[in-house]
Amino acid sequence: MDISIFLKVAGATLTTLGSALLAWRAYAISKFVKGILDAHEISLHALLEMFENGRNRTPFLANMGKHHDDYEKSMGFKLVIAGFAGLGLGAVCNALSYFI
Repeated sequence: MDISIFLKVAGATLTTLGSALLAWRAYAISKFVKGILDAHEISLHALLEMFENGRNRTPFLANMGKHHDDYEKSMGFKLVIAGFAGLGLGAVCNALSYFI
């Protein structure tokens, strides 16, 4: 097999894998952001209820930043890096295939 063809196939494969990883992580991040927005709305509702009635029956939600810290320490952040690395290496392989 010719090296330029191998580099083109490797570039396309790495780019596809990188794009799939980033799309999957973007979906997970959007679910995470939705959870934070929901918690924010619930806490605002609890504050309004406290100011209007003098007491609240809705619990305040806290420690949402902890979930963000857990995300950065988990495998998800490494997958984002792997996705960008796949895109970059795929582009490099594709570019090299034109010069070899």
